[in-house]
This record gives sequence, structure tokens and C-alpha cells, in this order.
Amino acid sequence: MTTETIPDFEARLAAWDAVGRYWRAQAAADPHWRAACEAAVAVQPFFTAENIAYATAAWADALRADRLRSWWTAEVGENTRLRPATVAVIMAGNLPYVGLHDVLSVLLSGCRLLLKPSAKDRPLWEFWLRRLWPYPSSVTLTDDLQGQTFEAVIATGSDNSYRYFDYRFRGLPALLRHHRTSCAVLTGREDETQLAGLWEDMLRYFGLGCRNVSVLFVPRHFDWDGFIAIGRRNGWERVRANAAYNHNYLRRMALMDMQGLPYRDGGGLLFELGTNAPGIASVACVVYGDEVEAWRQIEAAGSEAWQCVVASPEAGSGSGIRPVPFGQAQRPTLTDYADGVSIPAFLKENFAI
Repeated sequence: MTTETIPDFEARLAAWDAVGRYWRAQAAADPHWRAACEAAVAVQPFFTAENIAYATAAWADALRADRLRSWWTAEVGENTRLRPATVAVIMAGNLPYVGLHDVLSVLLSGCRLLLKPSAKDRPLWEFWLRRLWPYPSSVTLTDDLQGQTFEAVIATGSDNSYRYFDYRFRGLPALLRHHRTSCAVLTGREDETQLAGLWEDMLRYFGLGCRNVSVLFVPRHFDWDGFIAIGRRNGWERVRANAAYNHNYLRRMALMDMQGLPYRDGGGLLFELGTNAPGIASVACVVYGDEVEAWRQIEAAGSEAWQCVVASPEAGSGSGIRPVPFGQAQRPTLTDYADGVSIPAFLKENFAI
């Protein structure tokens, strides 16, 4: 890692603003960007051009100088400075640019970045570093942290990975994340717009993200036919065009049939009744007698179980849970942190001077 001077905050802010402008106005016409996307799709079978475009469009809207400045000032303070420590970021590769919040926070702070992307999304990060980030000396892209020097780590992975990270990085400041999922509470009073949004929450990125709804709490007399018809009208059967997804869909259906387990076929998604272990192409469904009972079950699972709880704005008012509106689970804001832990606050706590 070079010792070259880190650019000042205004320069770093302008650099991220430029990344946002590129994704908003230039990426679609750039053959180099298209080539990077094609390379990523070739490596990660669950990546598609549509989902990469969706992810970058969501970030492009957030990467505006005024929004970044307001967010950073609120989280860190207007006059707080951080020493340029080296922070390692270990990424998952389930969604396009899934670790961008970590990268943004580390580099905007003035720290140096030691970046270990997943092999599955490395082409996207190579493009970002080669063509979008103007200060490449502040970033080291690596496949292995062995022998590397760093002063803190931010790592995301499975529950098994979390245990390994916790052991390996003991003694270092560490922000470690493990597996989470998201749920939704339906009352039967939702309108078609809300239910269409729920299909987005379930199937965007093929349901692979922690913000994807994989558990539904539904009333006993829920209109399944109407709900499934909305998914079909909005074209969500198209997920089966992805060979990897369709393989999991057919395999899961065969498994349910062989075991005689109850489910409803949504045409591209299985709604499994009575299970609490959904897989790719399936959602677990919990039938409740009254709404209070549903919210009690969600609370009983603990705050660490859920990344998002999707429901109508007025729902769960007595639970202390602030629900995410239908259709918004995959549109997090700058303050929607993975596991609810502020990345800027973590950096400030360890490196403020």
C-alpha cells in the first residue's frame, strides 16, 4: 500500500459524485462498462445485465455530493478528521456491488482501502478501480489477505464465515456481519400496488440478498390466487429464464413433492407452507390467527434475525419495529446499514484524531 498523500475530503466527495454521474448518464453507452458487465455475468450465474443496472441505478441516485455531505456530516461530524489507517473490506458476491457501502465509507473517510472482493463480482470492482476511481493509490485490490497489513476489518459472509472472521481477526477493530434475511407481514388489506411491490422485494436479484423477503406472515384466509396473479401480470415468471435459478426452482419443487410437503406454485417462486428454512426459489409462509401474533413471532426471533421487515406503514405500531414499505426493500438509503451498524461511526470510533 503506497504512502502517497490521500486527497482531501472535498476531492473525495467530488470523486464519488462523479461515479454517480457516470452511472446515471454515461454507463449505458459505454462499451467498456458493457464488457465489464458481461464479464461479471459470465462469472456469476445469478448476475444479469438487468440486475446490475438496477443496483448501479440505486447507488447512482445516492452518490450525489449534497446527499453524501449531509449523510457524512450527520454520522461523523463536520470537523472530525480520521487518520489514514488501512481498512480491509471482505465482500460477499451475491449481489452486484453488494459491498459498495463499505467501500464508499472507507474511502470517503480518508482511510486507505484493502479490498478483497468475491471472485464472483471481481470484474465489476476491477472496472470501478480502473476507470471510475481517480485515486487508485488509495486502494489495493487483493485475492488474499495473508501477509497484508491492515488496522481494521469489515467483513460480510455466512454464519460459518462469521465464526471464522471472529476468530481470525480477534484483537483488531472489526465490523463483522453474518447471515440475515427479511420478512413481510400481510394482512389481506393490501392493494395491488403494494402486492406488486412485494414481488419485487422477494425476487429482485433472484432473492439472494439479505434484504430480500424470504419469509411471509399471512392471515388464514389470504387470497393466494389473486397474489400469484399479480406476480404473473408483472412478469416475474421471467426469473426462470436464468438457468441457475430455474434449476433450483425445479429441484426445490421436486423435493417438496417427494416429501409430500404443502406449497403453492407462484410460477417462478414456491410458497412453502409450514417450513422455516426457505431456499433459492422459495419463500417460507407462516400462517397467523391475528396480526398481534405475527408481530410477536417476529419480535421473538430477535432483531438480529431480520434485515428488513416489510409491511404497511401503519403496521406493527405497537411492536417498536419500523417497517419498510412494500417495494422498497432493495432501495436502501445511505443510513440503511447492514446489521444496523453505522460504518462511518465504526471508522470514527477507531480512527478519529
